[in-house]
Formats: sequence, C-alpha cells, structure tokens
Amino acid sequence: SCHRRRSANPQMEDPEILDDGDGADEPYLPEDDASDGELEGRFPMPAMRTSLEKAILVDGLPSVPAEKYEKLLSLVEKIFTQVGTLAEDGLMMPKDPVTGFSNGFAFVEYTSKEAADEALKKTQGYKLDKNHTLLVNTFAQVDEFLNVPDEAPAIVPPDYVASEDLDSFLTDGRARDQYVVRWADNTDIFWNTPGDERPEPLYGKQG
Repeated sequence: SCHRRRSANPQMEDPEILDDGDGADEPYLPEDDASDGELEGRFPMPAMRTSLEKAILVDGLPSVPAEKYEKLLSLVEKIFTQVGTLAEDGLMMPKDPVTGFSNGFAFVEYTSKEAADEALKKTQGYKLDKNHTLLVNTFAQVDEFLNVPDEAPAIVPPDYVASEDLDSFLTDGRARDQYVVRWADNTDIFWNTPGDERPEPLYGKQG
C-alpha cells in the first residue's frame, strides 16, 4: 500500500492537498464516479482462474539452497513440460524466505485438465535420484485430504442379531451325537438315538 507522508512543519503543508473541503468526512464510493461503468465496459476485468482441475501438487523434491534453486526449477520444468503445455506462470516452487532453501514441493498448472491427468499418471513415482521420488496429487485430492476431519466419526455397531448355535448338540441331556445325511440336493441332520429305527430329521435343507 502507498502512504502519503505529511510534513512535520505545519507551515510547509500544502492546504490544497490537506483540505478536502466539505466532503472530507464522506467516504469515496466507486459509484460516485460516472466513468467507472464506461471503463469496465471498455476494459473488462479478467476472469479469475478458480478451477483446480488443471493443477497438480508435486511433492518429494529435494530442498536445495538458493544457488541451486534455478537449476532444480529448470529440471522440474523440463520434466513436466514433456507431458503438456504449462499455463502462464504455471510453475511455482516455494522457498523459505529466511534461509532461501526450497521447500521440497512445487505447484504445476497446465492449460488443460487432460494434460494434468496425464502428468499425474506419467510422473507419479518418478525418481529424480536415489533419494528423491516424486509424489504427485491433484489439487482436488489435496483438498480432500485437507478436509478430512481431525476426529473420526463415532462407530455405531449394528443391532445384535442372535444366530443359531451350531454347538448346541453338545449340551444334549442324553449325550447324543448328530449325523448328516446328504442325498440328491438335500441335507438332513438327525439325532443318533439308540433304538430309534425311524428317526425324524432335526434339520433339513434343500440346495
């Protein structure tokens, strides 16, 4: 922002600059200027790029000092321009303002979503050297990661539904065993009751 410095000596002040007249206490509003609408018609504001579908985040880069920054930036640019055309100012590799070291990641924006998708496929896991492997994500994925809640939602267990006890025969008061008869596509289970010449199936299933 710009600040107008006033003279410390009141005698040196320009009354035409300091005295705003009767409207000094009234704020300036853009609609007060009749020419604003004409200017907007002649010089429309450029549309802001608000979509993230053409951009990717590249992690896993080395953190290099200021004297090696441009060399690494050129290498990153070379890798990602092989996939597609970058947007204007489509490559940014942040660095620490104090130390001058790069932060180990970069933002890459293409002119199309298709190029960004292709870069995601072709550069994922790309080895710069034995110590640095690229990890590439779309901004949509990054946004999804950032919106993961800090606390996991409570897990509500389903209502208990009692199931059949397959070992219940072990509690038979007469200590009988059970046996299975499989015939055609039928399955029948019987009690092994001594002396019972015509046993009835305890359980039967077809199929």
